[in-house]
Amino acid sequence: MHGAANSNDVTIVDLYLTLRENFFFLSFVIVFFMVLGLVVAFTSDVKYKSSVLLAPSGDEGGQSKIASLMGGLGSLASIAGINTGTGMSVEKTIAILKSRQFTHEFLAQNDRLHFLFRDMWDEKSMEWKAPEGNVFSSLKSFVKGDGGRFEGPTYEQTYNRFNEVRAVGFDNTSGLVTLSIELSDPSYAQIWANELVAQLNRHVRKKDIEEAERGIKYLESQIASNSLVEMKKILYALMESKVQTIMLATVRDEYVFKIVDPAVKPEAPSAPRRTVILVGFTIAGVIIGIFLVLIRQMVLLVRKG
Repeated sequence: MHGAANSNDVTIVDLYLTLRENFFFLSFVIVFFMVLGLVVAFTSDVKYKSSVLLAPSGDEGGQSKIASLMGGLGSLASIAGINTGTGMSVEKTIAILKSRQFTHEFLAQNDRLHFLFRDMWDEKSMEWKAPEGNVFSSLKSFVKGDGGRFEGPTYEQTYNRFNEVRAVGFDNTSGLVTLSIELSDPSYAQIWANELVAQLNRHVRKKDIEEAERGIKYLESQIASNSLVEMKKILYALMESKVQTIMLATVRDEYVFKIVDPAVKPEAPSAPRRTVILVGFTIAGVIIGIFLVLIRQMVLLVRKG
């Protein structure tokens, strides 16, 4: 570099002169990365995000009424090993929303799985097809004796793909939950977001009704076989809570989550963010270009001895 013969120190002036001498090479690297950024920005899949804002439904005072009815008998119920709670926390509900079982139940309806894996689904033959270049899947199917027919995405592949589509956020301050769906079709993004909430409410509602019905049968058998008056009071109070659970689950559509702001059809794509991609590739081109210029200059100095 300039000035290297008189000093081992490299100044800003030396760096500037070096870059000026290699201006065309540096420009070529920067332009190359800019073009690469344009290619990535305009060839990436366009996606649309639709979000729905949710609030926990709560039990509207049901728990407090039951607690008041039972009075001081709650401790006796605990000793007897009977759970007096009927509510479900937001964290547990979100866990169900993200669970593998619920995810597969949702995707199994209305050809959602086919839409999610359009790269593996053949509309003409109405059969699954192995991804291009996936020789292993075809060979595996052939060895199993099904003529090389691809059986479709695996359980884990389905779950992982939908996790890329679905996003759930929870605000600890307000207690509100935001559910987002990002797909290539804006209409599907809106429909899936709203339907996911509706199916979650139906799923938890059905589960609670079945659990409450089993609880009532158990409590009836305990009442028939128990002669203690105090314990019967506990059992009757618990039975009333189970009946209340069934009643609320039957009449309330928004059982665990109420929709505060429903999902709407997005007008603008959420991805790719072309400006961000282009700026990022340009900055990368500048950094890598300067690095290559310095390496190139060091090689030249070493060769000169």
